[in-house]
Parts: sequence; structure tokens; C-alpha cells
Amino acid sequence: MKRQLATFLIFVLLSTLANGQKTIIGKVLNKTTHEPIPFANIGILNSNIGTISNMDGSFSILIPERLSHETLIFTSLGYYKQDLAVINLQPNKGYTVYLDEMAIMLRPVVITPLKDIILGNEKYRGGNYEPDTVYAGRAVSLLIDGKNFPKGTGFPVYIKNAKLYILFNSIGSYKFRVRINKYDSLTGKPGEDLLEESIIVESKISNGWLNFDLKKSYFSVKGPFFVTF
Repeated sequence: MKRQLATFLIFVLLSTLANGQKTIIGKVLNKTTHEPIPFANIGILNSNIGTISNMDGSFSILIPERLSHETLIFTSLGYYKQDLAVINLQPNKGYTVYLDEMAIMLRPVVITPLKDIILGNEKYRGGNYEPDTVYAGRAVSLLIDGKNFPKGTGFPVYIKNAKLYILFNSIGSYKFRVRINKYDSLTGKPGEDLLEESIIVESKISNGWLNFDLKKSYFSVKGPFFVTF
């Protein structure tokens, strides 16, 4: 079966909301080098509370009182996660969170003839997603399971681009990270990260397509997976 190139399309709506009770601030650093870790994921599991660290590793996150007995989780590609109990964190104190590096085996690259295909929602304003300025870091995923592949195409695919459509933006500058997640057949939800690097797009556009260039990663996916923004 020929391998294919895939471009993924999905719609997103940005707006401004406000809420929160406890502000936790700090920096996320590499434990060995003490260098900042940009775009680390910071949030509480199974909630809509989350954010990502800035280029200098700094972060700020608002946590409501109802989640004061939960755990704040810090993760980044290539690092082991770190957990902190919310109840032990003091507002606006300024914490330094160190993450341990994780060894990653790189996959070999195989060059084969390719054919471009486009998958996803290019025309319809369905699957809208509305994040906000306070609880940044939420995610929306698009399942690619092969059911809507053009005739004569199928897995495996090499991922070339992913595109995200901004319907409306009122918050100014924003950042999106793209991830490729394995399909978890037990839960039907996104599972293991397949993309071994962090690809971030920052933009101020109020309406239009954001393009995530994945050609440098250029890896093969052999079965159903999620494109996650």
C-alpha cells in the first residue's frame, strides 16, 4: 500500500472568560542544566484548568477553591512529569519546578513515493472549541481512523501539515501546540504522544487558518491516531 501525506483541518473559536481563586506562579526548569523549559504543560488532571509555560519557563495559573485538594501536574516532551499538591502551594509565592530529562530513541527515516491527501473539516463550522485567557492549555482532538480516506489510500501515512481554523479571536496574541496522539482502543481517547518534539504556533489573527509545518518531523503513523491542538 502506498504511503500518504496528510493535512488535518479543524475549527476553533477563541473568546475571553474570567474566573479563579488562587494564582500559582513560578518557572519550569531543566533539573540538570537549570535552563528554562518553554511550552511545558501545566494543569490538573480531568479538569479544564491548565496552561503552558512561556519561553523563559515562567507560568501563571488560576486554580479555583473546589480543586484545592487536587494535584498540579507538570509535563513536557522529553521529560518525566512532576506533581505538586495544590493545597501546599501558596498564592503568588513563585515556585521553581525542575523536570528530569528522559532519553528518547529516534526513529529511522525511510524515503518512499508519496501522494498528498487532505483529511478533516475544511468547509463546515463544526466541532467548535472555546478556550479562554484564564484557563489556557485546554485541548481539542480530531480522530483520524481511516474511514474517510480517499479511495485507494490508507495507512501508513506520513504527516506533512496540520491546520487549525480560527473563527473569532478577541484575546490578542495566543499560542497553539500541535500533538499527534496514538488512538487508545480501550478508552477511545488520545493516548501516547507520537510526536517527539514541541511544535508551537503563535499568532494574533482574528480569523483564518493557522498552519503547523510537520515536514521536519516527517514520521509514519501506521494506524488510527488523534491530531491534538
